Amino acid sequence: MHTCYPNDFTANVCKSKAAPEYGSAAAGAESVENLTSKTARQSLQARFASGLPLLLDGATGSELEARGVDMGLPLWGASAAVTAPACLAGIHRDYLAVGCELVCANTFRTTPWVLGDRAQASAWTAASVALARQSGARFVAGSLAPLEDCYHPERRPPEPALRKEHAEQAQSLAAAGCDVILVETHNSSLEACIALEAAQATGLPVVAGFCLDAAGRMLSGEPLAAAWGELLHRNPTGLLVNCTPVAAIDRILPALIAQAGDTPVWVYPNWSYQEGGSWQPRLGEEAAFARASLRWAEMGARGLGGCCGTGPAEIDALRRALRGVTLGD
Repeated sequence: MHTCYPNDFTANVCKSKAAPEYGSAAAGAESVENLTSKTARQSLQARFASGLPLLLDGATGSELEARGVDMGLPLWGASAAVTAPACLAGIHRDYLAVGCELVCANTFRTTPWVLGDRAQASAWTAASVALARQSGARFVAGSLAPLEDCYHPERRPPEPALRKEHAEQAQSLAAAGCDVILVETHNSSLEACIALEAAQATGLPVVAGFCLDAAGRMLSGEPLAAAWGELLHRNPTGLLVNCTPVAAIDRILPALIAQAGDTPVWVYPNWSYQEGGSWQPRLGEEAAFARASLRWAEMGARGLGGCCGTGPAEIDALRRALRGVTLGD
């Protein structure tokens, strides 16, 4: 998953006869060629139906930063596929090596809105998806994030711009070969719903949701249940909550899973802390990350991974913790 656009954020499973073990050759067999939208949807739905949690990757942005890539604003690593392709490819491979079934392409900021150049945005999006595809992951996701800073809903562009920009970027993600689109890290139901509709127009599966504040509230100030309801009304493939502190997810997840009903819920938290005005990863706390994720699996979360501050070590700990867990009981 993607580390969020850091205007004020500078971050440095189960075994079953019904599904292959994480990281096995069988788990990645479908990645040899791009899935059609119909096949991608069927494959993802079949994976959900197994009753096992889908193992997602961890952060991309903070991992790029930790490995020495320039993460200056406003691009926040958007150029990595062309300026640091070996590093970016290595991050995807490292996540696959610890058992991830899904990796997210580095498309969080490869948008015409950010780059100001539609041809360049399309090229960087295509290059980012291609590198993720080359990792051999079973599923490759494309990130469809807010046009502006995910922590500042007051900076949201006008609705006509939202519709135009998200429609164009969603089509770019589909053309590049994504299997699923993640409408992630959104801070308002208006933009999230517009992005969800744009992503659904591609025919691909779409998982959509929000990042929340430390108390588990919408950053826009909207009632949380109403915001989830707006997404559910549009029938997404799944819901997600990401880039949100662990304690906040603990607080809101039971109600979210109950409200979602049969719609799968994915969780990938923020795993950083603030120090001296910046955010740092929680080094050496992989076991605590895994315990939190295990709680969410037992509540019924069907996709688990990490956002800001997580890396392969956290995802490996998560994979080990999830062995023997089944969902929905």
